[in-house]
Amino acid sequence: MVQSMDAIDLQILQLLQDDARRTNADIADKVGLSAPSVYERVRKLEQQGVICGYTIHVDPVALGKPLTAFIRLTVAYDERHASGVDALRDDPDVLECYSVAGEDCFIIKTRVATPAALEELIHRIRGRLTVQRSVTMIALSAIKEGGPLAVDEVPGGQRVRGSAGKSIDSITGHSPSHSAALRGPGSPRPSPTPLRSEGHGPAGRGSRAVADSRAAHNGGGGAKRKD
Repeated sequence: MVQSMDAIDLQILQLLQDDARRTNADIADKVGLSAPSVYERVRKLEQQGVICGYTIHVDPVALGKPLTAFIRLTVAYDERHASGVDALRDDPDVLECYSVAGEDCFIIKTRVATPAALEELIHRIRGRLTVQRSVTMIALSAIKEGGPLAVDEVPGGQRVRGSAGKSIDSITGHSPSHSAALRGPGSPRPSPTPLRSEGHGPAGRGSRAVADSRAAHNGGGGAKRKD
C-alpha cells in the first residue's frame, strides 16, 4: 500500500527520473537532507512500489531498428481473442500495447528495422487475432518521447520546485518562507536548486540511459541503489 508522499519524496522521484544514477549524497544536497535520510526515503518508495525498478534505455538506431510505427487494431472477440492478446504481449517487436476505448480495440507501438519487418509483424498479428480493421502509421520524427512523469504536486497543495526555480503552495499561493511558517518548525522545504527535465532526441534515437539496479549508499542491505 502506498503511503502519502510529501514534496521531498516527489522531488527525489523527479531527480531520479532525470538521472537514476544520482548518488544519495547528490540527492541529499539538492533536497536539503542527509544521505542516510535520502536512502531511507528511496528504500520506502521502492518497498511501496512507487519506484518500480531501474533500467537502461537503448538507442534503437544502434541496434538497427530505426523505424517507429503505431498500429491501430479492431479485432473480433472470438475464440482466438485471449490467445491472440497473449501473443501480442509476448511478441518482442511489440514495445507497447494498449486496450483503448473508441472505434479501435488496441494501439501498438513498435520499432523495427525495415518496412518489410513491419509487414511481417502485421502478418504475425493477423495470424493470431481475427483482425477486422487495421491502420498502420509510420512516425517521421518524435516531438517528445519517453518523458518523465510529472511529480510536482502532492495531496494538500504542496508543490515541488519546477524548472523555473519557483516554489509556492498551490492552494494558498504563499511564498516558500510563508508556507514553511504555516507548516511549522522542522518541516522539510523544497530545494533551492531548480530541477532539469530530461530531453530526448528524434524518433529512432530512444531515451537516454538511466541506471541498473544498485545497492544503496551507506551499505543498507537489500537496497537497489548505490553511490
